[in-house]
Amino acid sequence: MSSSSSILNQKYPAREHIKRIISHLHSNSSSILPNSLLTSSLIYLEGTKSAVYPDSDLEVLFRQSRNLFYVTGCNEPDCAYVYNIGTGRSTLYIPAPPDQRTMVYNGPAMTVEEATEKYDVDEVEAVEPSLDVLRTLNQRLGAAEVVGAKYKFSVLTLDAVTIQGIKQPSASPLKAAFEFVRITKTDWEIAALREANRISGLAHLAVMKQARHAKNERQLKALFVSTCISHGGDEQAYGPIVAAGTRGSTLHYMVNNQPIDPHGNILVDASCEYACYASDITRTFPASGRFDQETREIYKIVLEMQKTCIGMLKEGVFWDDCNDTAHNILVSGLLKLGILKGDEEEIRRQRVSYLFLMHGLGHYIGLETHDVGGPTRRVSTPVTGPKQLPKVTVDISNIVLDDGAQPQGLPANSVVTVEPGIYFNRLLLEPALKQEKWNRFINADVLEKYWKVGGVRIEDCLLVTKYGSENLTASVPKEIDEIERIVSSGAEVVDEEDGQEDWEIVDVGPVKEGYIMRSGTSEWTPYNFTQ
Repeated sequence: MSSSSSILNQKYPAREHIKRIISHLHSNSSSILPNSLLTSSLIYLEGTKSAVYPDSDLEVLFRQSRNLFYVTGCNEPDCAYVYNIGTGRSTLYIPAPPDQRTMVYNGPAMTVEEATEKYDVDEVEAVEPSLDVLRTLNQRLGAAEVVGAKYKFSVLTLDAVTIQGIKQPSASPLKAAFEFVRITKTDWEIAALREANRISGLAHLAVMKQARHAKNERQLKALFVSTCISHGGDEQAYGPIVAAGTRGSTLHYMVNNQPIDPHGNILVDASCEYACYASDITRTFPASGRFDQETREIYKIVLEMQKTCIGMLKEGVFWDDCNDTAHNILVSGLLKLGILKGDEEEIRRQRVSYLFLMHGLGHYIGLETHDVGGPTRRVSTPVTGPKQLPKVTVDISNIVLDDGAQPQGLPANSVVTVEPGIYFNRLLLEPALKQEKWNRFINADVLEKYWKVGGVRIEDCLLVTKYGSENLTASVPKEIDEIERIVSSGAEVVDEEDGQEDWEIVDVGPVKEGYIMRSGTSEWTPYNFTQ
């Protein structure tokens, strides 16, 4: 059994997580919520409620509130959570058992006893969905009647603080506490992230292995999702992106049903969740098994960008420095290829590189794919691309710093993605070619050869440590020679954890029991139809 498996067999550390929240609240008390008032306050969180689509009895796909999950580990609908800061006790409220008919259709509901055994909380109570939890608590504390939510205690929710029935105008410090504390991960969280990345890595390998046999993007999407599910990653962390050919230049391509050009590239940005923790991996590879010259040149630049930036990661590093380094390598590389022309420093000052890399270098990852916090910056001003074009804003520029707060570098035990790319997006580049401010830096004749590349992105998940980082997705090949070998040979992909081979896409002719005749051949080949 791996160390991650042994950790994940333990209870989700809900008590440890809420203690971190309370510690942050005490350390950042304010005039609105001083420590003296904080100790007589309750934290109240609601989970995601079950729902159906409008004009339908079809249930909306359930996805738990990530903050409620963080302090409970509970992934069930219609729950609530209360933490009494004064007493240090937590209560999880679960739905009362439904009527017999509902249980016949949906199965038995979780009992209080089962929830008490499963979750790391002090108490579990079953309540009717219509029950006002806070009103009930107020009555227990001695109020004969509650009018206008004038509770005997202060209530901290994610959007406000209510003190003696008066809702304070400022945002709740509770939200800020969650966003700060969730950045650094506990051992259990790191183990869950490892598992999400392990499963996602197996799916990426399975897709690479079968890429030459696929005729349509949907086949590779189906293979990716089915591989994740078969290995325990039941939910996708986000909508899979399987972009063949020039469609790889669309950052959030979601169509995933177009034919695959056997001479083009395939960009796959897809990952699963494990226990609500996300992975985020991107690989770009040739459908034929061999990169053409132009893609090979661009891929080498992107790989250098990624390796250099990963090498910079350690506790305290500023994300700005990594981002700037990636763009500097991009500019130097495109100058050498002749795509860019002119003075290198002037190109950097004018931020021409943002026409080819229009997204941020990466983001925090955890309970969300784009997790709370956002890698910190040396400055609080947005980094933008060319102003004459539609605004191109780097993902990480949306950081809101508290008044008087000083931006800090990446902390140890945070997990980030590093995902540089180079894109030849006509919607962005063709308008630029018509503007003298930008076309004086771009050689349109040379660029013409590279439109077919579409986009190249390489993305890994990295655990930041005191002196460096650990690549949680190192098992997924990204070196050119290794990618070409796997795609060309269709080498077997075996999960070291359970020994299972992943599914296979084959071009099949006639079929008889235990054998297939592959298209274009005349020989019967033994085949295991159960794998």
